[in-house]
Amino acid sequence: MAYEKDLTIVRQNQSGHVRELLKSKGWIGYISTYEFMGYVELWTDYIINGPTDSNKKRFKDFDNLISERISLTQAEVDGIIL
Repeated sequence: MAYEKDLTIVRQNQSGHVRELLKSKGWIGYISTYEFMGYVELWTDYIINGPTDSNKKRFKDFDNLISERISLTQAEVDGIIL
């Protein structure tokens, strides 16, 4: 039970850092609240467990997802996708 409480505190503390990181990358406008919470969870896992292979893959998957979303959004703005 104490571990869960500590983990909750870490998540709360990291959400501000994640928000600033996503803002600095220019990604904050492309993600949903659910995805933001998932990224906080990923960032918390990274803080606690370090750069494990699983965490690296999850970061890479998220980066790819956002890159695709930005490309699609840009294509829509440019009138390529209707």
